[in-house]
Amino acid sequence: MSGAVRDALSMHAALSTGPLSGIQPNDSYLLKSPSRSQLDAVLLGIQDKYDEIESFTLFFAGHGGEANDSYFLCLCDTRLDRLSTTGFALSRLFEYFNELKAAHCNVIIDACNAGGWFPTWVSC
Repeated sequence: MSGAVRDALSMHAALSTGPLSGIQPNDSYLLKSPSRSQLDAVLLGIQDKYDEIESFTLFFAGHGGEANDSYFLCLCDTRLDRLSTTGFALSRLFEYFNELKAAHCNVIIDACNAGGWFPTWVSC
């Protein structure tokens, strides 16, 4: 998905190095086509690294889907026939937000309901 990668790279550059950025480059993470375990590891690492976060932004570009009345982000190892157990549930993302105790959380999701790979970008 070259368009998704391009979008993630553009958003990452704009928010972490652009003229209006308030984010330090070393406080941002760019993941291209991560697996579910890689995304979990980065989010857990952010919890370990920061005691307090003023603002947290996550940008997701790629595919998403709905299964069993829940929405899932599709990662590189997501299987559409097992979306509930292999996708990254939006509710799981909110669990991380609760633990981060960020004053502000921004989530930008540029996803459709098809399966595939995606990049994502996270900053603290």
